[in-house]
Amino acid sequence: MLLLAAACLALGARPARAQEVRAPYTEQQAVVGEAYFRGYCLECHGAADMANESFKAKWHGRPAFDLFERLRTSMPDGAPGSLPRQTYADIVAYFLKLNGVPVGAMPLGADSLVLSRVRLELRASATTPSTR
Repeated sequence: MLLLAAACLALGARPARAQEVRAPYTEQQAVVGEAYFRGYCLECHGAADMANESFKAKWHGRPAFDLFERLRTSMPDGAPGSLPRQTYADIVAYFLKLNGVPVGAMPLGADSLVLSRVRLELRASATTPSTR
C-alpha cells in the first residue's frame, strides 16, 4: 500500500475531487420551474429580479445548493419549506434559464450533494424578463 501511495505521488496523481456539473437542467424542467415560480413566487417577486445584476453578483460562482437552500428555508413567504424539494430544484432551473445558463440532457435534482457540485455561472448577460 505504501508503495502504491509513493508511486502515485511520483506520478503527480492528485486525489479525486468532486467534479462540477455543467448544463445542469433541461428545457422542460425550466418550463416546469417557471410554472411553479408563477404559482408560488410571482406575487412577491418578478422574474426580472432573478436575472438582474444584483442577483448575478450575489449568486455567481456559488454552488446551486446555496440558492436552493435559501429558497427552501425562506420561501414561500409564510410557509418556508412547504414545497417538495424537487419543486425548489425546478425553480432553480428556471432561474438558470433566466440567466442564460445553457440547458443540458439531465434535469437538476434535489439531492444536496449534486446541488453542491453545480456552480452558478451567471456572468453572461441574458435578456432580462420585464414581466412581473
